Amino acid sequence: MQLSRQVGDTWMVANCHNNLGNVTRGLGDYAAACIQYADSLRTYRDYDDRWSLAFLFEDIGVLAALTGDASRALELIGAADALREAMGAPRAPSLEKEIETQLAAGVAGLSDEDRAACREQGRALELASAIEHALALCEKT
Repeated sequence: MQLSRQVGDTWMVANCHNNLGNVTRGLGDYAAACIQYADSLRTYRDYDDRWSLAFLFEDIGVLAALTGDASRALELIGAADALREAMGAPRAPSLEKEIETQLAAGVAGLSDEDRAACREQGRALELASAIEHALALCEKT
């Protein structure tokens, strides 16, 4: 990250923030993950990097599930679904399985119908709204 900053590669800095968010989330430091994810979100938004935003929505969706916000988790996964569909870049089956596993405990309290409805709400969000939803989650944690 330091080298990327030195050479002015802001996209790579954002990628590093995303990766650090995943690491800190994995270590259970959700507040630190939020800071990293928010920094990454702002840069990917500025670049209009929809590919990276799709992955980041998934990462933040998992964080939302881990922090007890099941509906926001599924909305963000739905927003990622919509981005992936629009780009013609479906989620790899192994990633789909990994995300479902990571979400399972956090969304267990919702009925199948509620889960589907939340995911559809996310799919219907405009990109700017999805980014704002993700940032709001990161800024409250």
